[in-house]
Amino acid sequence: MQAFGAMDADDNLLTPAHYKTPDQGAATTVLLAASPLLDGVSGRYFEDNQESEVVDGGPEVMGGVAKWAVDPADIRRNNMNDDTRSPHFLLVHGAWHGSWCWRELQDLLTERGWTSHTVDLPSVVPEGADGRLHGLMDDARVVREAIDVVEAPLVVVGHSYGGAPVTQAAAGAANVAHLVYVSGFALDVGESLMTCFGGEQPDLTTVEGVIPVRENPETTLYNDVADDKKNAALPRLLPQSALSFAEPVSRAAWKTVPSSYVFCDDDQSLPPAYQEPFAQRTGTTHHLPSGHTPLLSMPDKLADLLVQIACSTR
Repeated sequence: MQAFGAMDADDNLLTPAHYKTPDQGAATTVLLAASPLLDGVSGRYFEDNQESEVVDGGPEVMGGVAKWAVDPADIRRNNMNDDTRSPHFLLVHGAWHGSWCWRELQDLLTERGWTSHTVDLPSVVPEGADGRLHGLMDDARVVREAIDVVEAPLVVVGHSYGGAPVTQAAAGAANVAHLVYVSGFALDVGESLMTCFGGEQPDLTTVEGVIPVRENPETTLYNDVADDKKNAALPRLLPQSALSFAEPVSRAAWKTVPSSYVFCDDDQSLPPAYQEPFAQRTGTTHHLPSGHTPLLSMPDKLADLLVQIACSTR
């Protein structure tokens, strides 16, 4: 059996978990490929049409329909109204989230005179989604469509998982001036979220279902987010397609596009030690004293930093 990943309380890269299939009387122990984002999740795993229930930490899987957070026609109108010599931002959310999580940051960028765009990744799916769902390559396709519509230089920002489809999508895009990974996955060719910390690559033909929202998101994702924002965000979190974490990238844009990494120094989901290998692949590093989601906890500081980075591309 192939399995997805989890971290134990001691941040071990590989940790056992128990799966129980419907026709078994006892749990079967398998070794999980580690990814900190999967710490504490639970759900089901599918292989060879056999459903397995995760008893001790592990993932589920889901899918959805690609959609624009803004209509492409609106982006084109923005293009016509803006000085196309100034970079725009394309903001790509992470797992379990949607374009809604960027709203406050977008307002701050607008106040500072900058244009921004967002997308909704199809790998974030409705409750109850099942079967073969959209994966990382589908997310990358949506990101690339958004890149291609913007008739201006782009600073593409990937938060957390969002860094993975950005890595795939931005490769070869002539208008991408800079990449920014915010506690993001700057994967190398052949890596997936399942393998980048030493786990085995699953057979993609067997990957179905969803990875549910991880346990205790109020602390793992939002440990430094104000209570009112946290309470508004938590009900909006949705399952993530398992295929999105299992699919490897086939291109790595950071190898040819100037890039920066923003460390989130108090990140309880992807601690700085796990951010470091990705940061080493980028040209410049920055630090915020934030948890995993500075776009909600300190959007003003993140906006200032993004503007600073964008100004350096002019």
